[in-house]
Amino acid sequence: MSISSDEINYLIYRYLQENGFHHTAFCFESESLFTRSSVSHIDVPPGALITFLQKGLEYIGIEEHINEDGSVRDFDRNYSLLSPFVCDAVAIKKEKRRSSQSLPSHPDIVPMEENRQEPSISNSNSNSIKLKEELGETRISTIKFEGGTKWLQLQGHQGEVFISVWNPVQLQLASGSADGMCRLWDLHTTPPSTWSSDPSQDSLAVRMSVMPHSQYAKERCKDVTSVNWSSNGLKLATGCYDGTVRLWENTGVLSATLQEHNGPVFSLKWNKTSTYLLSGSYDKRVIVWDPVSGTVVKVYSIHNEPVLDVDWRDGDLFASCSSDKNIHICCVQPSSSEALPLKTLQGHLDEVNAVVWSPGGLLLASCSDDTTAKVWSARDGLKFDLRGHTKEIYTVRWTPTGPGSVNPNRPLQLCTASFDGTVKVWSAETGEMVYNLRRQAQPVYSISASPNGELLATGSLGGHVSIWSLRDGSLVREVHGGGDTFDVAWSHDGAMLSSCFSSGMLYILDARI
Repeated sequence: MSISSDEINYLIYRYLQENGFHHTAFCFESESLFTRSSVSHIDVPPGALITFLQKGLEYIGIEEHINEDGSVRDFDRNYSLLSPFVCDAVAIKKEKRRSSQSLPSHPDIVPMEENRQEPSISNSNSNSIKLKEELGETRISTIKFEGGTKWLQLQGHQGEVFISVWNPVQLQLASGSADGMCRLWDLHTTPPSTWSSDPSQDSLAVRMSVMPHSQYAKERCKDVTSVNWSSNGLKLATGCYDGTVRLWENTGVLSATLQEHNGPVFSLKWNKTSTYLLSGSYDKRVIVWDPVSGTVVKVYSIHNEPVLDVDWRDGDLFASCSSDKNIHICCVQPSSSEALPLKTLQGHLDEVNAVVWSPGGLLLASCSDDTTAKVWSARDGLKFDLRGHTKEIYTVRWTPTGPGSVNPNRPLQLCTASFDGTVKVWSAETGEMVYNLRRQAQPVYSISASPNGELLATGSLGGHVSIWSLRDGSLVREVHGGGDTFDVAWSHDGAMLSSCFSSGMLYILDARI
């Protein structure tokens, strides 16, 4: 079977003519030049384009409803040409099947209060969406023990887990997934000290809350792409592939739905005082939100390509980076109507993947597909051009050390992770490479320094999770998970390390050395 562009153009031309768009049909004929081919002499019945589309949709609908044994499930609604489709009947059956598989009861675990609240704040131009929340569940997690390393395996997500972020003040973990769910895992009652090393006691009850971003199971374009806690740990913000930002209480209650972006939200950050929320999107815009009122404070249309990352320096100043190779530094001034950058940093030759301010806010680090990382001074511009990687640098992170940090007596260092399989550690004082860390050849997607600045966790494709010493660059510990490692993160006290995988699994490592 073959389809030529001339055939498609001819069908579109006929559709325009049949529906009275004669001028448009004339222009289309002149530009597409399909009349120079033989297809213009073929006689096709009226409405041919619509007929082909309808038959195609019918075929896709049937294909979606065929069971493995060849039988066909009932259709509960029509297939739409543009809207994502999941059969409601099938989705509901799957949800009921999962909920009917009851887990062993644990009377010592008090379930979180069930919440079924709807958004209290929503953009006035959008309709509220009723969300069914599956909260207060107790999940049985598996304790693994191998080679001196003990970890907890959390199950629940039905798709890739992209991100895991710890509450900054308590042992509570938020995870975002392609299944359209953000899940809250309460681990303060189950610290590593409660994990048994006895193989016969390999299960542990963990309280978990589900925060749905879709109206039905596995709805398309509902991937949770970004998750960020407020500095006081009371609020959680999530960004979705559908362009919606949601605010949640740390109990899992949805408090606000913020709708202004018209593309996936790639980055989401609270400022240092939790008075503003910053979002960067595929729609090329950066938006500052008032999280209390749920209103837009200011929209920055300053990039020419998708915004890939944003980061606050303090309560008012932030940086954004984009596929347009530029980094903009902006200051929020609600009294001013202007939404322009204070300064633009240029020098990268390809997409800028990430920006992050140093703990003291004096330096800004960036990394790019051009294989370089750069250290900038907000006042003086480029300070260091860090070269050494041979492929794209996906992410960059400062150690929580140096001036303005909780570890002011330890030297400030910058860590860069690349698709070349290496992680490099650089001195913020001299710009020289301190360590070149490499365990395998797969791209490294995530890095995270421990709260005391002594350890560095790295996650790469192939499921590798490694912990390195930042004192001497030695490998301290390593585990291997299922699928590819998308993110690693330390708990606020450094006792646990989370890692999430493309298999839908979450691992919580006992990080006490």
